[in-house]
Amino acid sequence: MGQGERDELWRRHFDVKSDRLLYADDRVVAFRDRTPRGAAHVLIVPRFVELIGVEALTPHHLPLLAHMESIARRLTPGEEELVLGFHRRPLRSVPFLHLHSIRPPFTSIRNRIPFMRLPLGELGFISLSDVVRRHDRKSTHC
Repeated sequence: MGQGERDELWRRHFDVKSDRLLYADDRVVAFRDRTPRGAAHVLIVPRFVELIGVEALTPHHLPLLAHMESIARRLTPGEEELVLGFHRRPLRSVPFLHLHSIRPPFTSIRNRIPFMRLPLGELGFISLSDVVRRHDRKSTHC
């Protein structure tokens, strides 16, 4: 598979017009969410790695996650605490790994709820820091 074909993997899942595209490098692409939930809402996706969701991540992906976080923090500056994380199935709307980077305030309480850490076990939203912590533990036990 050529690089041009591989680059299209994320495009199969996200219809991103050029005015929403904010950043691209050899590992990730970042763009404005089409329905922003906060003052700023950016999605960061892997460019050449097809991952269905956060469940497919392994300790091998920790450098990718660190890079995604770095880009998220650069693109959503501000004073409020940044919300960084992923939706897990069955609440995930797109079957492709995408990091939400949201700068509060949220546009409404209703828009805040899907991005809250709720006691749903393995369902719902999981913060980037929780994902990294899980995989850090796994990598030290290997």
